[in-house]
Amino acid sequence: LNAFWGTDATWLILAVGLILTAVAVYGALESLALVAIFTLIELAGLGLVIWAGFSAPVVADWQAPPPPHWEGIGLAAVLAFFAFIGFEDIVNMAEEVERPQSTLPKAILMALAITTLTYIMVAVATVRAVPAGVLAVSETPLVLVWQAGRGGTGNFLSAIAVFAALNGVLAQIVMASRVLYGLGRRSPALAVFHHASAARGTPVLATCLIGGAVI
Repeated sequence: LNAFWGTDATWLILAVGLILTAVAVYGALESLALVAIFTLIELAGLGLVIWAGFSAPVVADWQAPPPPHWEGIGLAAVLAFFAFIGFEDIVNMAEEVERPQSTLPKAILMALAITTLTYIMVAVATVRAVPAGVLAVSETPLVLVWQAGRGGTGNFLSAIAVFAALNGVLAQIVMASRVLYGLGRRSPALAVFHHASAARGTPVLATCLIGGAVI
């Protein structure tokens, strides 16, 4: 956002944090609907990267892969663990889901399948379109994939990255506040957080605390 608007990053962080926290306080359905919209934008951007990668000329590295780079594979495994641990968050919404005994297993398995397929396709498209040495030193590898396959600057991917970041922030505010709400039921020291708004059905105090911590 700072790159697009040139506004002081501190004010942007504060504004975005307050807006997302307000959405999380307003309602679970509204929050997760916004998360779903952000996710669709993110998936659309990754779909364009996959299209560009598979339409780009094949690089030599793809045809004759070098020996495995174990340090890189290890770092990728750590990143994948971080990415996939988020699926645990889904169960934190169990009390606000209709028929959780059937809905949540389907949601977890579908999310795992879609995300795994997307990761694989992006990874294959990337190493197919851009030499490994160039990827290793780039801070914007997906832009390189777009440029290799379609040309242009690929600046729109930066805008999509903003939605991806907002998506993660809002989801974590919603999920972590439910964890704090649940802990309040079990721990007298945290009982103050085990209260939900009569009007909105959201744990307001827990959400505000998590939102403040995120900011």
